Amino acid sequence: MALTCHGLSTESKDRQGTCIWFWPDNKIFTTAIEFDYNTLAGRIRELAFLNPKLTITLKKEDNDPEKSLYNEYFFAGGLFEYVKWLNADKKPLHDVLGFSRQIDGTIIDVALQWCSDAYSDTMLGYANSIRTIDGGTHIEGVKASLTRVLNNLGKKSKIIKDKDISLSGEHVREGLTCIISVKVSNPEFEGQTKTRLGNPEVRKVVDQSVQEFLTEYLELHPDVLDSILSKSLNAFKAALAAKRARELVRQKSVLKSSSLPGKLADCSSTNPEES
Repeated sequence: MALTCHGLSTESKDRQGTCIWFWPDNKIFTTAIEFDYNTLAGRIRELAFLNPKLTITLKKEDNDPEKSLYNEYFFAGGLFEYVKWLNADKKPLHDVLGFSRQIDGTIIDVALQWCSDAYSDTMLGYANSIRTIDGGTHIEGVKASLTRVLNNLGKKSKIIKDKDISLSGEHVREGLTCIISVKVSNPEFEGQTKTRLGNPEVRKVVDQSVQEFLTEYLELHPDVLDSILSKSLNAFKAALAAKRARELVRQKSVLKSSSLPGKLADCSSTNPEES
């Protein structure tokens, strides 16, 4: 595939940006090639969310004007708008939370929101604008920090009254939509498809930054903390009830399988003469 970039001169005031032309190499792509507009649009929308100062236009030209397509993507709110877009049909418990900071050369952007009518989590991770579908150290850092912070604040605020209760990551993340984007100077991608971030130093700085932000924000907004922990505690109770129900079913199955055949009866006396 040939890729050509044309940078505009600094004297150009009316036009700014980069023009890119590319053609599939017919020595590699030997069959007819057709680009899917919706696939390209999805990826370009994603890039526009990840880079809030960037405007990207996508245009499909066709001999038939009615088949021509054009879209422009620009999201000043960045990841905040990304989370809002993902949660458009849900019932948020609070406004989107998030921050952007740089630690030891790593740029970290995080946005997150819990919804009352969602019962699983949506966690999207990016490294240098590349989607890490298999997770990585940045995702691990977020998860560890979320679980620790909410357990600590829950017990400190007495919302979690039982000292023996410890919320797991699964309970804490129920209903959560979270996006983390990191920009790393020397990213280490792992896995066969290179879709997992492996930099160990990233986990540390992400964990630290999420803990600092979330602790400060939730201590200043106890109503948000209460709503998040209420949902997490409900998830904990539901999981506990489901576990007890499974154990009860297993006990009944064991008792049923260990009973004597129908034509036989249990002895009612230990005296052989009475049997």
